[in-house]
Amino acid sequence: MAFEYPFLIQITSASISFSASLVIMIMIKRATLTTPYRRLIFGLSAADVIHSVGMITGPYAPPKGLNTCPWAVGNTGTCVANGLFNASGSIGVALYLLSLSLYFFLKLTRKMSDTDF
Repeated sequence: MAFEYPFLIQITSASISFSASLVIMIMIKRATLTTPYRRLIFGLSAADVIHSVGMITGPYAPPKGLNTCPWAVGNTGTCVANGLFNASGSIGVALYLLSLSLYFFLKLTRKMSDTDF
């Protein structure tokens, strides 16, 4: 049962991340997506929600019967789907962070306004 604790930590932290990103998305959606900053943070939160779903379902998705995955109840299809969630979420988060960095770089160095974006 040495594998149990890392999975519990993974599921707990991913659940917190999922909830927080969902709350951010709801708050931004209610306030409207008027500025580029809000749109970028909304997209970043959406990508984080996708990645968090992959992390929450991660311990359950591998094919049943693997020794390294005591909680596995899935099959090859669920494992592939979970990998898709993890990969697309992580790539999405990285790209939105890059976009956010570029946004602030241009905003601060080139003095670009929100309408120029």
